Amino acid sequence: MQKKSDPTEDGPASSDFNYELPQDLIAQSPAAKRDGSRMMRVHRERAVRPEASLVRSLADYLEQGDLLVRNRTRVFPARLRGQRLPGGGAVEVLLLQASPDQGPDCWQALAKPLKRLRPEQKLSFSGGGSDGGTIEARVRAIRNGYLWLDFAPGTEVLACAERLGEIPLPPYIERPEGPTPEDRARYQTIYASDTGSVAAPTAGLHLTEAIFESLALKDVGVAEVVLHVGAATFLSGQPGRGSGTVEPETYFVPEET
Repeated sequence: MQKKSDPTEDGPASSDFNYELPQDLIAQSPAAKRDGSRMMRVHRERAVRPEASLVRSLADYLEQGDLLVRNRTRVFPARLRGQRLPGGGAVEVLLLQASPDQGPDCWQALAKPLKRLRPEQKLSFSGGGSDGGTIEARVRAIRNGYLWLDFAPGTEVLACAERLGEIPLPPYIERPEGPTPEDRARYQTIYASDTGSVAAPTAGLHLTEAIFESLALKDVGVAEVVLHVGAATFLSGQPGRGSGTVEPETYFVPEET
């Protein structure tokens, strides 16, 4: 059964989580090897200071009978670049999810420049991918900063995105020329299988087959869930407590988990 998680009505304000992060501490490219990334070990005893380690050492900190839960969601190339019709002005769209309640071929999206778009306007997408081709869509509605697009009946939107789209790297990763082929491979976990995310479950990006083999040798269990990461990665949080600004996300817990 697939469900959507909902934000609670009460809770901390988004401003409670603000902190300073120097720009030069944000890595713009991944470590040479996935498991070569740094990992902080936090001890259960509060009197002991955290210590630095590497992800490849994960098995050293787990014991027989422990359980590692991983998210097998797959990021799809959700960013489409194209033109507004008529006129040819540039437009960029980030596909979020199908919206069958709005229409059989309707998708919810983010777009820029959103203020230049109008209902019934046509858009043509052909950029970002390497296989060529073009798809068109019509703006159905614009509400609360979101866009709803109607594609032609029967359009395989996900398949078209795989051909034409770009991996939607988060805004703190700077790629003036657009994502690279390496980004497309590395911004994905090695066990990703269920397509639906517009951002990666980042902790899992560092896990390798060697790590899972070392966990199996220690009889550490591995279970899977699916949580499709949504638009929140690309949106600025709004101040306020219990304001409902955290977007729901679709999740699935397999019976075996």
